[in-house]
Amino acid sequence: MYINFSINHLHKIIYTPESNFKLKQLKNKFGQKYPKVFNLIDHHLTGLLSHQKDNLIPKTNNLAENKNRQIKRRFKTIEAFQSEQNASNYLILICNYLRFKPYTDCRKDRKSRNGKSPLEICGVVLREKDWLKNSLNVY
Repeated sequence: MYINFSINHLHKIIYTPESNFKLKQLKNKFGQKYPKVFNLIDHHLTGLLSHQKDNLIPKTNNLAENKNRQIKRRFKTIEAFQSEQNASNYLILICNYLRFKPYTDCRKDRKSRNGKSPLEICGVVLREKDWLKNSLNVY
């Protein structure tokens, strides 16, 4: 389904203080044509906007896209798994690696993250510096 108003319009609506007013305007204009879209937005609006309350939470999904790109790159080199269980085990291993891998190239306001893993930034105190040993430990 192609929507006449762009994602940029939706982005501007969600990321401004006047979001309710602008959303109502768009709903009046396009609500009849795309009811499922607006029902979804209405149903999940508080969840869509909850991250706006905390300035420490990034306003983009760049971090998630970066992690997905890393996983895709690794899958391309492997090409195939012998079983679904092997693929699942590999995904668990990669996820743990990415959780414990320290940041190295953060800039500007995020420079303080360099040398810390995503888990350490969230407040987890790691027993070991080795990511594999940490993955095997039960906290």
